[in-house]
Amino acid sequence: MNNGDNTNCKLEHLKYEIDMFSALAKTLSLGSLTLDMFGSIVVKNALLESFLLHERNIIDFLHGKKKRETDITYKDFLKNRTEPFIDKNLHDAMEENINKEILHLTEIRCEQEKTKWNVLNEYCFLSKYIKECIDEIEKTELDDNGRKILEEVKDEVSNLQNLCKNE
Repeated sequence: MNNGDNTNCKLEHLKYEIDMFSALAKTLSLGSLTLDMFGSIVVKNALLESFLLHERNIIDFLHGKKKRETDITYKDFLKNRTEPFIDKNLHDAMEENINKEILHLTEIRCEQEKTKWNVLNEYCFLSKYIKECIDEIEKTELDDNGRKILEEVKDEVSNLQNLCKNE
């Protein structure tokens, strides 16, 4: 891949999503300390909503779902891969759960119990798919800057996978 196809820019955006997803998982997984640290349920909810937004972006990326033509998915890096990293049923179930909780004013919230999000479990579950995808992207042709960006992503995924092992 050459710089003319903006691969490095796409990698930077992927890195941002994973960095935010990871940082918010670490922060929110502190449990009861989190609310005391931030002093407000509003701040904690804002952090949770941000986490879920980045999670949804990563789910779409791993499934290859493009809501708009300009969306970035694994297909931008792995042109010959035909199978998504997460299947349609899993993608749709996760997206629906996130959407009804944070992105829509919906009656469904009145009819069901409030979801108790375990962000570390959410992260640990997706991290294996993220790692699999990153490992495949690593096998593609990237320039030195692209390799550097990808190496930073791999380090972040590895750090949080270690946190998952301790849970």
